[in-house]
Amino acid sequence: MKTTNTNKILSGLPSFYLCYAKSDIEQARELRNKLVADSFNVTLEEDITPGQNKRMSIDLVIENSWAIIICLSSNTIVEEGEIQYTIKKVAELSLEKPENTIFAIPAKLEACDMPRALSALQPANIFEENGYTNLVNSLNQVKTNMTNLQQVIQNAKTRINSSNNKLDFLLVGRSGVGKSSTINSLMGEEVSEVNPFEAQTQEILLFENEIEGVKYRVFDTPGFEDTNDDNRTRNILEKIQKTTSQIDCLIFVTPLGETRVRSDEQKSIELISEVFGSAVWKHSVIAFTFSNGNLPAPFNETYQKRTELLKKEILKFANKSVTGDVPSIAIDNQSSLIPNGEAWISNFYMTVLQRISDAGKTPFVLATIKRVENGEIPLSEEQVKEVIKSGFDIKGAIDITSLFAPSIGGAIGLIIGGTIAPFVGVGLGLAAFAAMLYKKEKEPSVAKLINHRLK
Repeated sequence: MKTTNTNKILSGLPSFYLCYAKSDIEQARELRNKLVADSFNVTLEEDITPGQNKRMSIDLVIENSWAIIICLSSNTIVEEGEIQYTIKKVAELSLEKPENTIFAIPAKLEACDMPRALSALQPANIFEENGYTNLVNSLNQVKTNMTNLQQVIQNAKTRINSSNNKLDFLLVGRSGVGKSSTINSLMGEEVSEVNPFEAQTQEILLFENEIEGVKYRVFDTPGFEDTNDDNRTRNILEKIQKTTSQIDCLIFVTPLGETRVRSDEQKSIELISEVFGSAVWKHSVIAFTFSNGNLPAPFNETYQKRTELLKKEILKFANKSVTGDVPSIAIDNQSSLIPNGEAWISNFYMTVLQRISDAGKTPFVLATIKRVENGEIPLSEEQVKEVIKSGFDIKGAIDITSLFAPSIGGAIGLIIGGTIAPFVGVGLGLAAFAAMLYKKEKEPSVAKLINHRLK
């Protein structure tokens, strides 16, 4: 991660960056002052704090500005140094934006040739009568896109802050099957203490935690085979039921290598359906643990058979028209891959996102979004878009790339304040993540997509 101090070049609201040939500094200052008077926040190269690595700072501000204004004159063509570096950098980033995205805006200070790298772009001829107005119109279009984005984020923040409900997970499964490790893997923090030598959950364990400003709770049930008492088991579940207004996601944890649905699992499915109602299975996921362990048959065959057996048991007490098709995921908390070569955390994350309650989607995304951003949960571009839509309740025919374009820099973190922890002195948590939507994946490696962010 770059540790360059950006407090000056990225202070306050995210800036438009105005670059120029050194010979044109006075005209650039004049243009900046005019734009500031028209309520645009504009950064110049000279705003970079002395002592900083200049090119790293230029890279940082370019990658995190809404748009780049490139002042052009006859000086631009012949002058060496930062202006040539900046033009090449901006042209390179422009190629990675969707078509019709306003990112690089050539602003001619006089009649002059266009640099070859920018020749495909329509310039704003500032020296002409309507040139400045044309520039302002382009910048206003960018601001409109950002306003739409801000509204989406603000709606998400309001939805969280106006609700007294917490994000509630219910872990079900016998002791020692990896419930604690499973929720830890999903949320990226040790919300449950894991001790491999003894079962953790002899009584109800309630863990209250907070990630990225989002509060959530995990109800970890005891292994029901340990209670050996239906009334006690029912009492345990009823205590949980009285504590929460809604279970946002039920994760039923069981080893993949079992050959049958155990009697204690059958009883827990029955009692959960009785206490919470069959609709609780609408927000459930089956997690098969120890997928790299000794299996009774080849992986795919075992996985398919175990899924069929558990779904059949659930449907004894829940109507499929209510629950939908309860999904199952094979995981292994000791390895990033399962026997078929898949990175299971990605499938697990997306499955939970799809099944979690509507009220739980936004806090779940906000609590985990940094892990998507830094590549801990590698997702494809389409999956990233789905996360954004689900997390911010974007419905209808809204075009995600239009809504979020252009590069949104530090905007979002500043909008939602403490909801996303700040990066590099500015709230960039969700910003860099959402900016990934505009990357065109050049190669199959998802890591390349994920790594296009502020480092």
